[in-house]
Amino acid sequence: MFVKKKLKKIKFWHKEEGQAIIEFTLVLPLLLFIVLASIVFILALYGKIIVIDAAREGARAEALGTTTALLKVQETIENGGLNKDNLAEVNVTRGPTYVSVRVKYNQPSILPGIPRLIGGTAWGDSFPLTGTSLFKIENP
Repeated sequence: MFVKKKLKKIKFWHKEEGQAIIEFTLVLPLLLFIVLASIVFILALYGKIIVIDAAREGARAEALGTTTALLKVQETIENGGLNKDNLAEVNVTRGPTYVSVRVKYNQPSILPGIPRLIGGTAWGDSFPLTGTSLFKIENP
């Protein structure tokens, strides 16, 4: 009888001391993914802003005739803190009264698979960012 009472008091299967650790280990990968994905999207958004600005500056420089669009785009990409080696292409289209510049840039990603969400390849390591600008040609 004494042994039965003692066994009833010891209930190992009802203890909840390790529950918080187990829940933390289950939730931690999801939290890390959300934080890292947020950082990647913020960097991609920043890159998109710089690429659009580079296209605008290139079109403006080409329309005014001060320098070539390619040089101005590369300068703007570098000044924005991006790597000009990731610049995929710069297309300049010159019409009779306008200049159009289209810039394509590959923004690197630290998480594989994330670029797929906004148009990249399935396991690519970069976001394809584009920016286009149109300026009227000004004659001095």
